[in-house]
Amino acid sequence: IREKAEDMRILVEKTIQVVRHVASNLRPAALDLGLPAAIEWLAEDFQHRWEIECEVRLGSGETALDDSRATAVFRVVQESLTNVARHADASKVVIKLDAQDGRLRLRIWDNGCGFDPFEVRDKTGFGILGMRERILALGGSLKIDSQPGIGTRVDIDLPVEGATT
Repeated sequence: IREKAEDMRILVEKTIQVVRHVASNLRPAALDLGLPAAIEWLAEDFQHRWEIECEVRLGSGETALDDSRATAVFRVVQESLTNVARHADASKVVIKLDAQDGRLRLRIWDNGCGFDPFEVRDKTGFGILGMRERILALGGSLKIDSQPGIGTRVDIDLPVEGATT
């Protein structure tokens, strides 16, 4: 019985660790400081890790968002930067965040090699699909503009109740 109880205790501890890991991945701790600070943290981390210049342009003031919107925008920025690092061969990325008239607008663009969006649409990866679904679920839109040799731009337009920047 003791052996079974010890096995169950170990299983419960492992389960708790997994739940904590999943929970921290659902809502990043960086968002505790607000979305602008979290984006600045992502950009700084990206720049140090990949040695690609990453400029952040924030509207004046604070961008107040509910957790679901802040997390979705954070994850889109995170996925976009991951795509730049893995595929773009870029030397610079710019992230611009602004909120006005009840809408949040995010633009991320790079000077990389670009791609044909129609070819990527048929791939099995879930990065772009996941970004689009996160934003659509919140009533927003996500547009990706890219061409081979031109770089890539990701635009988000998201309705936000009471957002001010």
